Amino acid sequence: MASVARFFRTPTATTHPNKTSVLRLGRAFGKRRLHHRQSSTAKSTTATSSSVPEYRFYQSPLLWYGQRLETHPMVTKCVTSGMIAGSGDAFCQYIVYHNDKKDDEDARLGGGWWDAWRTGRFFVVGCVFVAPIVHVWYGMLLTRFPGISNVWKRLALDQLAFNPVFTPAFMGVLGLLEQQQHQYQPQSNKENEEPELWDRLVRDVPDAIVMGWGLWVPAQYINFRFVPGKYQVLFSNGVGFVWNIYLSWKMSHTTVPTDDSFAHK
Repeated sequence: MASVARFFRTPTATTHPNKTSVLRLGRAFGKRRLHHRQSSTAKSTTATSSSVPEYRFYQSPLLWYGQRLETHPMVTKCVTSGMIAGSGDAFCQYIVYHNDKKDDEDARLGGGWWDAWRTGRFFVVGCVFVAPIVHVWYGMLLTRFPGISNVWKRLALDQLAFNPVFTPAFMGVLGLLEQQQHQYQPQSNKENEEPELWDRLVRDVPDAIVMGWGLWVPAQYINFRFVPGKYQVLFSNGVGFVWNIYLSWKMSHTTVPTDDSFAHK
């Protein structure tokens, strides 16, 4: 009888290990299927990302610029802003030189038309000063006042709060860089340069702000209303090409009379 009882208990004792092994096999199989799904998803994502073509600048400049914004946004905006600011100054020098060459005999007998140091100052200010500040400012405007319904709010803040501060700061930084360059020239007089910069700012900034409103109000309305967010800095830099021509002419051709100049008269 004992052996009969052991016979009938044997299947019951062997059933639990079989269930455990089946569960283990099921779990292992489930893990394998999950790993297979994850690897398939990763492969499909990689295939999708690799299917996006890599544009060259000569193929499509705008699409190439958009890809650079996705990979290196700040560097792309800084380099673009610096190049546009420098090219605006170089274009201004070219126009002024050829106009003076027609009217002035001394200009026709003079040297070259391009002041590379002056263009370099515009490039540095556009790259290091303009692009980061405008990037942060536009990002704040889009975050605080998103959507088409807030275009006028962004425009009002940009022209009434930002522009009257940014314009004199831009001109002041250019003037300081010019002074730093003149310190290495023997004919520079350090004592008279600082008040000259201040007098230039006092005289030029109000006109520059008023002139800027005539250009930037319609331009920024188009920018905030129709241009996608990631291209707004590029659009602003494009308008800034024309604006930098004006500022370059304004800062290089406006002179402040001094007591000595009146004495010679």
